[in-house]
Amino acid sequence: MKNELFDINISKAELDSVFDNYSINSLLNLMDKQFPNMYNLDVGVFEGYTLYQHTFMVLSQFEKYYCDKILPGELNKDVFRLFLALHDIGKPKAVMMDDLKLQHQYSSEYITILFEFLQISQDETSNLISILNFDLGSYLRGRVSIKQTHESVIQLALNTSMSLTEFFELIVLYFKVDAGSYTENAGGIYSLDYLFVFDEEMLQINLASEVQSKIDLIT
Repeated sequence: MKNELFDINISKAELDSVFDNYSINSLLNLMDKQFPNMYNLDVGVFEGYTLYQHTFMVLSQFEKYYCDKILPGELNKDVFRLFLALHDIGKPKAVMMDDLKLQHQYSSEYITILFEFLQISQDETSNLISILNFDLGSYLRGRVSIKQTHESVIQLALNTSMSLTEFFELIVLYFKVDAGSYTENAGGIYSLDYLFVFDEEMLQINLASEVQSKIDLIT
């Protein structure tokens, strides 16, 4: 199958086979087949991770802390795993274009096309694209106000089949596994560790108290 952006190199049967006997490596190997020579590219972060390295650590954090938990809105875990495997797929192109602001636009386009081909429901696709297009990090870094952030959450939630509470819970979960991959806990170098408290006994990623306080202001 062809479209204006890229060729489809995988089948739904291959994806189903991956999830029948799931491992992070098998999923990323399939995505590497779909997007050859993409996962070995730089993602433009000072830690120096390739797309593969970062995505592997994100998926590892999800498996470590959330694989046995019910996701907000009872989101299908395999669909979320696929989303995580692709969440930064547009980032190498944005780096190449020297404009990281385009990363979510590119990733959204790739994910939407591939999800449609793989028969992921429109509701699930809309839910996850909306999550992708919310930048919680900008709020935490003080780049946008509480009011702007609150309004953005409400507006994006309208594009989903989730309640506002479920949508925001998924935003926070996504932030925890994505930003939480830039840590020693995820097997990387020290970077965003100060944002989190990792409870490996209870299998929880908690936000540092000052971060949680800022999050609480949004809702």
